[in-house]
Amino acid sequence: MKMLWLVTATLMLTVVFSEGKTIRCKCWDGYKPQIDKDGPHCFGVKLTHIMPCNLPQPPRCVCTGSVNNILKDSTGTWCTTVRNIRNIFILLKQKKSVEHFQLSISLSLKFFEMFLPSVLLLLLFTESGLGKKSCICWDGFQIEKHDDGTSFCRGINSNKLFNCNLEQPPPCRCMIRNIEVHLDVGEDSCFFAECDNKEEWKSYKLRNPYFHALE
Repeated sequence: MKMLWLVTATLMLTVVFSEGKTIRCKCWDGYKPQIDKDGPHCFGVKLTHIMPCNLPQPPRCVCTGSVNNILKDSTGTWCTTVRNIRNIFILLKQKKSVEHFQLSISLSLKFFEMFLPSVLLLLLFTESGLGKKSCICWDGFQIEKHDDGTSFCRGINSNKLFNCNLEQPPPCRCMIRNIEVHLDVGEDSCFFAECDNKEEWKSYKLRNPYFHALE
């Protein structure tokens, strides 16, 4: 019977009958009237908080400044600032990107300052013609320049034409009537026969596989 009486009283919410008198329980916003063993009270809807009925409700909390949130707990109402973690992460990421960009610019400037003198010297060296690769010919050959600006080596006696800067080949030794004859530089056969020093020539051609007369 007592349980039934409590349920009935709870459903009534705002009206409580006690000793023949009607008691009205008025609660603040966010609270609802209920009856417990001690009688009617205001119970928090979202907060675990119990307070007496019919207390005058304080004015609405108005905050100024950088406050972006109002916190209400059992001790009262507070103006608070809640930081957005996502915004903080974005700001940190942007700051990190700026720092990386500044570091890249700094390293680029240092790299430029380090190699600028070398680049200028290289340009000066090239423009003055000193940087152009010279044409080196073998003994008994002289430089021959063509109309397109390229240079070659022309044999003074043999009149054969070779590229510049090749390793000088060994002389071709031939036995003619039991007499050893050394042919001109660049000759690689004894009148359609191999040179007698063929092992020396074999080693040379392994080091210079593109050795051949252009003319």
